[in-house]
Amino acid sequence: EQPAYITNVYGEVTTDFGSVASAYASVEPLTGRSLEYAQAIVATVSHRVTVRYRDYINAHVTTTGRISFGSRYFNIGAIINLDEQNKYLEFYCTEVK
Repeated sequence: EQPAYITNVYGEVTTDFGSVASAYASVEPLTGRSLEYAQAIVATVSHRVTVRYRDYINAHVTTTGRISFGSRYFNIGAIINLDEQNKYLEFYCTEVK
């Protein structure tokens, strides 16, 4: 999901999220060494989300977006194209409580 900023009739700006793509994903809580590695990239990271590479996702999903997984939401902190091979994308995320 990517944010859309909307101004209401009172001039207040609100944020709403719109779906960019739907994909099967692996959502893993990070622990131990993988957590240390991820925190070197994003200090507050808690989860890694992995999806198959798709040009559309790579082009339209940014670190201002979030991932919805059922009733859970994850703010994206970093996006990595694994080995630059265009096979998998890893999103290092922080779960929104």
